Amino acid sequence: MYNRIFAVSFMALWLSACGGGGGSSEPAMMNPALAPAMHEQQQPLQQTAFEGDNQQGVTAIGTVAPTISSALSLASETVFGSIVQTANRGLSSPVSVETVFTGARFTFLLNRRDNSTLFLDTDVDGTSVVQRFTGEENTVTNRSTTIGRIVRTNDDGVTVGSAAIEWSDDDFGNYLAGGHWIHVDAARNVEFGAFIDGTDYKEAVTVPVSGSATYTGRAGGMYLGTYGTELSALYGRPAGTLEAGEYLGTLHLTADFSSNMISGGVTNISLFDIAAFPESGLMSVEDRLASGFEIDFGTTLIKQDGQFTGTTITLRHPLLNMTSSGSWSGRFSTVDDASGNPRAVAGTHHGHATTPEGTEAIFIGSHYGATERFQ
Repeated sequence: MYNRIFAVSFMALWLSACGGGGGSSEPAMMNPALAPAMHEQQQPLQQTAFEGDNQQGVTAIGTVAPTISSALSLASETVFGSIVQTANRGLSSPVSVETVFTGARFTFLLNRRDNSTLFLDTDVDGTSVVQRFTGEENTVTNRSTTIGRIVRTNDDGVTVGSAAIEWSDDDFGNYLAGGHWIHVDAARNVEFGAFIDGTDYKEAVTVPVSGSATYTGRAGGMYLGTYGTELSALYGRPAGTLEAGEYLGTLHLTADFSSNMISGGVTNISLFDIAAFPESGLMSVEDRLASGFEIDFGTTLIKQDGQFTGTTITLRHPLLNMTSSGSWSGRFSTVDDASGNPRAVAGTHHGHATTPEGTEAIFIGSHYGATERFQ
């Protein structure tokens, strides 16, 4: 496979390894539609929630490609509780995300300020498996992990989403879920979003007053963009072609607790399941490849409750002259490591980049890192 500079696909992934606690039973009690039926049985780990292997998500993206292309420059907004970050045109801002995972079923509910919602359910919507990991294969936290996609198409519009879920082997209810989605409604309003939800991140933490900690983990999400003239010439596709794909990279964050500052970024970014949508409507799909992209998170202040929001993101590529903007956010785990520092950090990010030749792209996704591997 040749090494593209600019290639993307949608349909969603998040971390190949994540960690921490997970959604509690409280969201299900607050929203009965989220609560799985009492008779449902937890399935064996190799059969959790996401099943099947279909291309429905690629087809769905193709039907709304012009709307997506016209909305890439939208700014995003972050809301804490569970951490959710969205950029939208014509839809209300988010107030919370609630997830439920039983092993056999995963549900996702986005609540918006105007009381509208976005709901995805693996028991109802189209699903497919991206990858599964045993605890031994999860190099960040030593927990079983499944990554899957969810697609919903109906009269209300098109939603393509993903989730990566890790859990304690003796308790599906002790999990961390992260992912991202794109939604285009019947009126061609559009929403890009990313989330991370876990019980280790529901409460404020007491941040250390001295020392530092390094957090290493995974970051991933959706990567969407349109070709400018330089990429059109390089790859022989028309300027304005939309490419949509998934990305996965290595997260590095450093927290300096003596100054209450944190910074870092994502390196070794790979792209995969890459789909291109020219204006003619023809589609091509490619496999995984290294990209050369990196994402830098600018230094930002850690608040006393352990939350932080940064307003500087830089997207880099050695062969593209990109001007970028964006924001990133996160919060620390309520559980400490052996050194007395928060053992993990989780958050979301959204970067937007343009080139003088007319290329435009966004990365929007989640990130998670830990100071030590834990169970």
